[in-house]
Amino acid sequence: MKSVFIVLVPLLMVACGKEIKKAPKVTLDPEATVTLASGEVSDLSVGQWNTNKVGMSQVWDKFTTNKAMRIMLISSGVDYRHPDLTDNIEKKMGSEQIGVGYDVIDHDNMAFDHHGIGTKIAGIIVASHDGKGINGLLKNASLIPVRYLNENGATNYQLLLEALDVAIQEKPSIIQIVLPQSLETRSQVTNEAMAMSAREKIKKLAELEIPVVIAAGNGMSDVAQLPLISKVFKSQKNVIIVTSVNEAGNKSSLANFSSNQVTTSAPGENILTTVKDGGYETVSGTDYAAAHVTAAIAFALANFRGQMSLEDIHQALMSDEGSDANINMTAYTLGRNQLNISKYLNHLDQK
Repeated sequence: MKSVFIVLVPLLMVACGKEIKKAPKVTLDPEATVTLASGEVSDLSVGQWNTNKVGMSQVWDKFTTNKAMRIMLISSGVDYRHPDLTDNIEKKMGSEQIGVGYDVIDHDNMAFDHHGIGTKIAGIIVASHDGKGINGLLKNASLIPVRYLNENGATNYQLLLEALDVAIQEKPSIIQIVLPQSLETRSQVTNEAMAMSAREKIKKLAELEIPVVIAAGNGMSDVAQLPLISKVFKSQKNVIIVTSVNEAGNKSSLANFSSNQVTTSAPGENILTTVKDGGYETVSGTDYAAAHVTAAIAFALANFRGQMSLEDIHQALMSDEGSDANINMTAYTLGRNQLNISKYLNHLDQK
């Protein structure tokens, strides 16, 4: 049975139950690229402390992925014109359909990023290894953007449900979802009903062997205080929650935590990545830490699918053998550790 993982990333945004404002429609050629204002871009990978921290040089020497690794990013869309992203963005270029991903706000097949977070996450995961700009954690993959956050990062339960329906229909290899910190509707009854429906859709993905990785969020609090996580994702067997650490291995100051719900931690401060309309900048947040776990699981699926259970893949993230022990995270994560993709994959390879 096909294995699919979901990474869910809370934003510091508040969604409303009102109709989501649509961005002005932009007609964009799926094959176009944006010209960077600075002209020719040099190799910026020396500034990526995070790739060294998770052992990527060893990973790239031993493990591979290919275009069959389809990563669905349910977020604000992606600026698929960015020259460091375009090679690893899945495009529909057939005679009957032309487009990039799915836009459940505008109901079309051009999931262009009007907000920015989707493009930043995409760079961490799939930026090209071409000697220019940055290096994504995956050299070769197919990223499928789904836009359900508007230009302000707002969304609602209905759009979440539609995005989950796209995921169930498409059945990609792995899914990362970026969520606001809360979702509100017009009434408590409607809110509870939609939360239950979303929970059932996550269970449906679990039946398809779809683990869910949830970023802890950036509110300096226990994730148990986040109603969306509690109502939709808590105690689901396919849910993995990720918090953020800095280069020194300390929990990021704004990162949420839980010693009984957060699975592990990953680099999430001063991460160099791509930005919409071209260019690069450093970003911080559990959103970006979760992107590292997306990549780690993608490698695991590409190299070990069918050889071990999803439970094995999940547990390896928390194991001493498959991660870096971090006493600083004892009170903040189940695993008391932080992600090391090289150790994680080598541990799975030895099982």
